[in-house]
Amino acid sequence: MHIRPTSNPRRGGIALVLLVLVILLSVGGLGYYYFTANAQERYASETVQLAKATSQAIYRLNERSPRGDLDKIHAQIALYQARDDADPKLIESWTKQSKTIEESLAKRDAQAAQMQTRASEFSSDSSLVELETFDAEIKEFAKSLDQGTRNRLLTAWSQRKNQILAEIQSVSATIIAKSFPSGAKTYLDGEYIGLSSLGIQNVRKGKHLLAFEKDGYLPTELEVLVSQSETIEPPLVELQLAVRPIQVAVVGGKQRAKISVSLEKTADNNDDIILYIDEQEGREATFSQAPLGRIRLSVTADLRLAAEQIIENREGLQNPIVIDLDQ
Repeated sequence: MHIRPTSNPRRGGIALVLLVLVILLSVGGLGYYYFTANAQERYASETVQLAKATSQAIYRLNERSPRGDLDKIHAQIALYQARDDADPKLIESWTKQSKTIEESLAKRDAQAAQMQTRASEFSSDSSLVELETFDAEIKEFAKSLDQGTRNRLLTAWSQRKNQILAEIQSVSATIIAKSFPSGAKTYLDGEYIGLSSLGIQNVRKGKHLLAFEKDGYLPTELEVLVSQSETIEPPLVELQLAVRPIQVAVVGGKQRAKISVSLEKTADNNDDIILYIDEQEGREATFSQAPLGRIRLSVTADLRLAAEQIIENREGLQNPIVIDLDQ
């Protein structure tokens, strides 16, 4: 009796292999799809992160930033621009912003170079006031610089400043300060020294400002340059009277009398007349150049003194001064 087999082992093996291949292809397809999708997602995420980082970097950049930071931003923009999903509007916006910043940094660098030149050329003939003014100016300007540029600028200026101070301290001169009239308050570089005329000792090298103030006179200034240890006698300073207008009206007395009104500047302590000012004829007189301070008003009638009065002319007299010859 012959029995036929119900299945072919060879065919079964082929079917199994085909099944395995189908499974592998399915898994591979899913894996490829998953990998591709993840890669695209990662690529998009990287683009977003690069855009965010570039925007933040541009936002943080200002006049105090090192120029190297701007170079990094240019590199970031180039990286973003090379990506397939780059946003052209963002690139255009960043380019405009970086250009504005670059112009600002170029202006800052030019100002820093100019300031450095001024510092190197600062003269020892300058006054201490000018030295201190420039010192404050350069330190304030340095606040707008990046740390590296700021350190280089201030270090160079500190060396030059110390050199100038040493040159200034090496000179000691005497200045003879004279004014007419004498007795004016005298100031050297804003510091009160005493009453003119006087000798001011131990004056250092450089430009100095002499100032004179006296009641009834205009303040007057004189610049003096000290270049070596010596006695310096500047020209005599003639103080100019400070003036305000006043009006005088004369009443009473003989109507046909010849009236003359005179105005004289007196000393502040009223012990003598120090300067003749003006004289006018008639019963009404206007003195547009009447000096400030203590003045003596005299009225004569037919060449004889008829009245005399001391007036304090401080801010100008609004109403006419009335002189009654009958009193």
